[in-house]
Amino acid sequence: WDDPISAEDESRFSCAVWSNFKSRSGEEANMCVTILRPSSSNANAAASALTCSAGHYFTDVWYRGYGGGGGNEPTYVEIGAGQGACILEILLETSANVLAFEPHPELVYGFRKTMAEMDVEFRK
Repeated sequence: WDDPISAEDESRFSCAVWSNFKSRSGEEANMCVTILRPSSSNANAAASALTCSAGHYFTDVWYRGYGGGGGNEPTYVEIGAGQGACILEILLETSANVLAFEPHPELVYGFRKTMAEMDVEFRK
């Protein structure tokens, strides 16, 4: 995490908006939101990126208490991480390790920018 973003990615992508992400319990983090479709407005993209849907199965399972236990640090796996809202939810609300996969390079860039701005305790 010393230098999570390549010079090439910095020249190709940017944060369209820096927005305030708020978890269910009120914990907050700044979030880099990238815009994939030029026709999208920054406000609409930021609003949708900052939501970890209440119906998102894994975060709901986590909140019901099935996500850890047994004395080991639990691991949350996110396939198709997108802008990273559900990952931020887990990082801000639990002590879980996170393993995330996202194939779109612009979304990866945005999430790496977000993580680079967070306290080092979240980048374990």
